[in-house]
Amino acid sequence: MPLVDWSIEATWQQAYRVPIRDQAHPLFGQSVTYGRMLANRYENPYADDLAHYKKRAQFLINHIQPFYTPGDRALIVGCGYGYLLEALKIKGIPNVWGIDLSSYLEVHHNDVADPLTGMAERHPGSGIVWEAAQDLDKNRVRNKLVTMTGDWHFDWIVTEEVVESLTNSELTTLANAMETVLSSGLSLKRIINVVADHKEGMRHNPALPMRWLSMDAWVALAPQYTWVSSFTGQVVT
Repeated sequence: MPLVDWSIEATWQQAYRVPIRDQAHPLFGQSVTYGRMLANRYENPYADDLAHYKKRAQFLINHIQPFYTPGDRALIVGCGYGYLLEALKIKGIPNVWGIDLSSYLEVHHNDVADPLTGMAERHPGSGIVWEAAQDLDKNRVRNKLVTMTGDWHFDWIVTEEVVESLTNSELTTLANAMETVLSSGLSLKRIINVVADHKEGMRHNPALPMRWLSMDAWVALAPQYTWVSSFTGQVVT
């Protein structure tokens, strides 16, 4: 039984509602959806669209299911509160876990007022490790994965709109780390990057460390992986 029932509309609404406690944040003191926080920070007009998150989950499921073998293990990099983990479980992919070191999880990891915030720390059964994905090749992180999942190898690795915030050098570091935890003998195409396509209306704020590229540009950075547009569902392998 999942900790969070993503089949209930109210759960989706609640999951991305976060009290802003950072005094430097423009929305300080307000309770807003996580998507609205992203929309404010990154000028992403789609971030607060609940339907967008649901479509994103379905795009990924559509790609994985035809190749999925019972028992396959999946790791979601940049999983946030874990909505994508539960979406995959509901669709018949039960062995899925996540890793995330987002600041909003840090702020709330000891907050017991909201059963959704900080569940990575307070509910080990939620399947989320609070660590930096770039450290997947470190013994500290691997030990946490073993404790949580029984192993530190995975048959599928998915980044969820993570690479947009990375430089090419940081992407290389992440890529190398992810490859170390991919089960031996599997194609690198099982590393899937879910990314925003700038042609779908993303606006770039030069003051922020984000970049919105076309699918062709994303693929050119690491053609050995699979790339999925979070807006259109386009898959490039």
